[in-house]
Amino acid sequence: MDSSETLANSMTIPIPHSTGFVYMPMLPEAAVQPYDKPVMVINIPVPTGPRRQNSLSFKTHGWVRRVHPSGRVYMYHEDWRMLLDGGAEIVCDFSGNATRVAEVAKVAARQLWDALKGAEMGDYELSLRVIMSPVTTVHYYFVDWLRRSIFWVHGIDSPRPVASEWHLYDLQELHFWTHVNFFPMHHALPPNAREEINAILAYHTIDAKTFKETTAPWALPDASGPSSSLGQARQSSGNSYITVVNVPARAITIHEGFSNASVARLWIQICTSRVYNFHGDTYVRRKRTDRRHDVFDKQPLGWLRPSLSILLLGRPARLYAELEELFVDGIIYRYHWQAFIDNDVRPHLANVTTNSTALLATNLAFLALNGLPHIWRSLSLSSTVFSMAAHITSIKLTSLSKAVREMGPPELIKMTDHKWFGLYSLALLFSLPTTIFFWSLLTFVAAIIGSIFEDWTKALKIGIPFILMTTVPLLFWSRGIQFRSILLLFSKEMIYVDIL
Repeated sequence: MDSSETLANSMTIPIPHSTGFVYMPMLPEAAVQPYDKPVMVINIPVPTGPRRQNSLSFKTHGWVRRVHPSGRVYMYHEDWRMLLDGGAEIVCDFSGNATRVAEVAKVAARQLWDALKGAEMGDYELSLRVIMSPVTTVHYYFVDWLRRSIFWVHGIDSPRPVASEWHLYDLQELHFWTHVNFFPMHHALPPNAREEINAILAYHTIDAKTFKETTAPWALPDASGPSSSLGQARQSSGNSYITVVNVPARAITIHEGFSNASVARLWIQICTSRVYNFHGDTYVRRKRTDRRHDVFDKQPLGWLRPSLSILLLGRPARLYAELEELFVDGIIYRYHWQAFIDNDVRPHLANVTTNSTALLATNLAFLALNGLPHIWRSLSLSSTVFSMAAHITSIKLTSLSKAVREMGPPELIKMTDHKWFGLYSLALLFSLPTTIFFWSLLTFVAAIIGSIFEDWTKALKIGIPFILMTTVPLLFWSRGIQFRSILLLFSKEMIYVDIL
């Protein structure tokens, strides 16, 4: 199935437009509208009633005010089983009269519910967004709480390509939990939703420990956190978390609503991972590095790439191979990206900053010696310039690495998809400080060797000990990353043995 496949319910029922407004299917993301700039209110009356306005304290014309844990407000109509995003001003004016939006919503709800007559009814509700100008338009979708899905009575194209019927189910469930995330305060969760998410979290915790290339949407230290948080939230509210189907709005407590929002956030992560990894489909991606598309990376460097790889001692090729394993089919896991920055990029930059400073000071001391031949002084001066360049680039890229580490997957994909900033360009950029430092070290060693071997007595007394004191620690530093990698792999094998 491609993007032209419809996500609508199997029936498509025409609705009369005698009311003068147009129906438009929408996704849950479009149901939440930005608030306008607040209006100053004068002559505020003395508050009465309870100090805190809970979700049941305001009801007018059948609408009940609900407050999301983040503070957003939406209105839910108990009789019509429909909701509108926004505060009380959406459904009534200062005089208590119903607004034009509320009237349009009721007429639209009546027609949309009538369109479902004759179909298999379930635990449904209706989400609306009414736009009054220039032409009154009603955006809507139905929510099926039993099947964890949304649907429409008009046709709608899929927002992303769909591979199969099972893939479509996961996509529809993702839309459902997105709706619950936005509007969690009026309806109990579907049966066993909390039990399922706890079991999934437990599985992903074990999977992350035993399988390096897991497709779990959480890092290993984070996988057990959501499960324990859900358990604490459940205990704090006693027995009010018994799942009931088709529970009226007044039976949902504030504590349940907060927990609903938490569970929905976790389900969104799970369903997103399932959609992108073709969960339960023939094309399932069983590990993070499985590819379902050809590798395509913009290469603005063209024929310069092999030359630059040699000039930069092959480090861009190594980093590029690691980046290819992170950016698979346009998918990037945040915690794998952060681990790459923390373990592969920033340690190199920190070492280059320290060692280039030491090498710069050594070069300056060497240049201060009297009687150096011109050729060796020129080599040392070149090494000084390289050291300064390595120091400056490492500092600049350290700041850049902090910024890109906190980028979300959409920003990272957009950055690496830029015409002049593909994956290889990113690998080239992060390779500059290390390779510049190595060239600085090589030119400095050449200057030292060339100068001291002109006088064998000076070489025996000063030169050879000096070379050993400067080059051996730097060589150990350059190989230190590989030694640590071997030790890390060995420790991981030990962890696996302990678990199994």
